[in-house]
Amino acid sequence: MSSKATPLSATIRRSHTANGCKANSTDLAPRKSTARRSTVAQPGGYSSDAIRNFRGELGLSQSLFADLLGVSKSLVEHWERGVRPPSTTIRRLLDAIRARPDSFMLQVHIDQPQNRRGA
Repeated sequence: MSSKATPLSATIRRSHTANGCKANSTDLAPRKSTARRSTVAQPGGYSSDAIRNFRGELGLSQSLFADLLGVSKSLVEHWERGVRPPSTTIRRLLDAIRARPDSFMLQVHIDQPQNRRGA
């Protein structure tokens, strides 16, 4: 059983229509987004203190934070010391994590210490 994926743009237009937005049949036709008709919001700005504080809010070490973001620990250290700013891609990822931290924290599995008998 195969199913075709619905383009995100069509899903968004269908959602707008269902929520009472007025649209005619040409508005609902699948369209490709282009730079002439669309803009992309810039990601948030993250200072060294903001990154350190955000990592602290998540309760993650630099190593775990780096693993979650898919970067090296040394890069996280550089961000937190202000040596290098995070890239636009990482700032978008940080925005997504900030918006839904619980869904991202499901990716972090912290081993619990085993109870040792006789210790």
